[in-house]
Amino acid sequence: MAVAMMLNNALSLGQHREWKQTTVEWSGAQAGDRALDVCCGSGDLTFGLAEAVGPTGEVVGLDFAAEMLEEAANEQRRREGRVGPR
Repeated sequence: MAVAMMLNNALSLGQHREWKQTTVEWSGAQAGDRALDVCCGSGDLTFGLAEAVGPTGEVVGLDFAAEMLEEAANEQRRREGRVGPR
């Protein structure tokens, strides 16, 4: 498990998952929409938005930290079944 995820779990007592889902819901993203996740980190919100906009939509995750973008890319590959679980 990535350090950032462990820290999120510890600091929020696991609530961060609910907060992220609520954020996606409040965004109002719908099928076919386009979205930008600025400072996407490991991509949790980016992936939630991608589910909301579906295959006809588009979501871009942007982060100034190359390491975080790599973490998001690894998660995307894991979700696509190209790598094993962490």
